[in-house]
Amino acid sequence: MLTFDNAGMWNVRSEQSERRYLGQQFYVSVLSPARSLRDEYNLPDNALVCGIVKDLPKPPPYSAGA
Repeated sequence: MLTFDNAGMWNVRSEQSERRYLGQQFYVSVLSPARSLRDEYNLPDNALVCGIVKDLPKPPPYSAGA
């Protein structure tokens, strides 16, 4: 079981060194109704996406005034 202390993108890696070495990990996005740089940074331009989200549009960028 995992608990998250704030909204944003979380990277979860295996504790098994064999799996960590292979780069096996997954990302969890915890959404918040408030868009704030306090909780989440912009998705990097060079971020690779795959699976069911690869053809979806990227989220709009966060700004300090939003």
